[in-house]
Amino acid sequence: MYVDPNKDVEANRKKFLKELQQDERVKEFLKPYRKEDFIQFLDSYALSKARLHVQGNYTINHHEYLMKEWTKNAWQALRHIQNKKLFDQQCLWRAGQRDRLEGIDTTFDFDDFENHILDYNGIPIVTKEEVQEYIDFLETRADRLPHYYFNYCYDYQDYDMIKQKIAEDNDDTEIEYYDYMYIKYGGRDLLMLPDIQREKEDFYIKRSVQKNKEEKINKQKAEEPKKPQKQYLYSWDIEKKVALSELLEEKKVGNFIKDIEQWVKEKPDFEVDVAVDYLLQCYPEKVPIGANHDWQQAVMDAVTRHKILKTAEMLPSIYEMYLLKKQTMVAIEEEKEEKSWKRDKWWREMILKGRELNGEPRDFNF
Repeated sequence: MYVDPNKDVEANRKKFLKELQQDERVKEFLKPYRKEDFIQFLDSYALSKARLHVQGNYTINHHEYLMKEWTKNAWQALRHIQNKKLFDQQCLWRAGQRDRLEGIDTTFDFDDFENHILDYNGIPIVTKEEVQEYIDFLETRADRLPHYYFNYCYDYQDYDMIKQKIAEDNDDTEIEYYDYMYIKYGGRDLLMLPDIQREKEDFYIKRSVQKNKEEKINKQKAEEPKKPQKQYLYSWDIEKKVALSELLEEKKVGNFIKDIEQWVKEKPDFEVDVAVDYLLQCYPEKVPIGANHDWQQAVMDAVTRHKILKTAEMLPSIYEMYLLKKQTMVAIEEEKEEKSWKRDKWWREMILKGRELNGEPRDFNF
């Protein structure tokens, strides 16, 4: 059951204020001051006492929050290491140069493991050397990684996207670690291998899709024509709202809407607000900010660098925790939620149907 901490703060504020008003020491302390200031002063003191009671030391509380973020990033770093290893094996499997991996039947099955990679047993566990390599990577590229590097949900097993961006030397931060490892240790030849497995799957998929089209056409012929669907209308559509103001001859409303939109564009991005908040939470530690003609970019760059270097510091201890969980066979990732619709399920069914239409067994042994 969720408990609102603000309610606890308010309840304790009232309690502490009453105690302060009845304390003889407080009455003696207040004698030199104006009576009209007493309540506001004591109420402010009571609020500070209540927040300490509920939230703990202000600085320590914020530092604990930052530690949680750095810890989360360190776990994500381990996922990057494992996803890179799985991606390399995906390249080999698609080219027919290795046997099928554990739990993998189709090319889309790799997506299922990218967010639960630390519990996947089809690849070797993370090694101490790999952790140190990742620390070197962070320290080397701390000034070029984006502020969302550890938070954004990338497609770490997206074969087509990664193959294209790395093979073409695309300067894309989504695959920065992959790129770093390929440059340092080689392995780009994996990206040049043929995609034999996908060609086979596409053959069966096309058979199934063609059959579905034929069935759909026959079904539509037997049904009455459908009414045209209405268009979507979104509350954030500025052009539509301005058009409505013109229709209603309410020019001032339209101008007001446009003014707000322009103000939103000019104000600092939400990411900048988050970055400034991060710097405040780092107090009393001083975080250096580099020179930049754009102060917003300078702030975000400083925060990004600080987060990355702190994550690098956290990695060895998180790795020890990872090894302990592996040795005791404790699940690391959260339970995967069942989705109501999954692309890979559709893909699997289309392959099996295509195999059947082609006079072959309904399995993935091809």
